[in-house]
Amino acid sequence: AEGDVIIDGGFEGTVVRIVADKATFQGFKVINSGDNHTQSDACVEVSGNQNQLISNKIENCFFGIKVKDSIKGLFKDNEISSYKDKDVSDRGDGFFVWNSHNNEFVNNHITFVRDFSLTNVTIFSATRRAAPIVPKRSRSWL
Repeated sequence: AEGDVIIDGGFEGTVVRIVADKATFQGFKVINSGDNHTQSDACVEVSGNQNQLISNKIENCFFGIKVKDSIKGLFKDNEISSYKDKDVSDRGDGFFVWNSHNNEFVNNHITFVRDFSLTNVTIFSATRRAAPIVPKRSRSWL
């Protein structure tokens, strides 16, 4: 069943780095990244084109999923939360997306995060979309 494999970062740095094209990361539970804002610690960091992150559970992470320098990825049906016991200003973003274009974000559920950050990105095109993303118990959106 999805979520049976747990990857625990022990509250140190980024837990999983995907540096590839056309990779699929599906059905994992990734927990406990570091909380260093300068290092942009995340549970999952993705760089590359046409990658898919589907049906993952991301918990206790500064940045849930960090997407950088990525094109045409699919981020679907993920459950993402930051640190529930911290003040909202001390939490990271559910998604932190930088210098990435034409990615699709579909039906992701995000709780206890600070924001959803998009920097130097384009999401919308004739074939890509960013909806629905369901934020709860978070500070702001887009």
